[in-house]
Amino acid sequence: MPKLDFPVLAVESDYITLCSDASELKAADNGHLLFVLDSRHHYFDAKGQPIDRQWSLLCTALQDYLSAEGHCCVAKLQLQDESQIWPLLND
Repeated sequence: MPKLDFPVLAVESDYITLCSDASELKAADNGHLLFVLDSRHHYFDAKGQPIDRQWSLLCTALQDYLSAEGHCCVAKLQLQDESQIWPLLND
């Protein structure tokens, strides 16, 4: 695993886990991890290799996650600004 800037988001298809260190990230990976987004907005695959932007997958996962959690639908995420994601998961 490369040097990630924690905290990171472990993104699955319909769930997102905020991980503050490597042990939390390892615990969050149950084999369904799509990618990781670090605090500098760099994307990594499940093996820790850098990958291209996964904005559409991130938005879909976030919308599914927030729907399941009872939050309102996310409609403002079309600016492709990953910094918008973090406050939604910090509560």
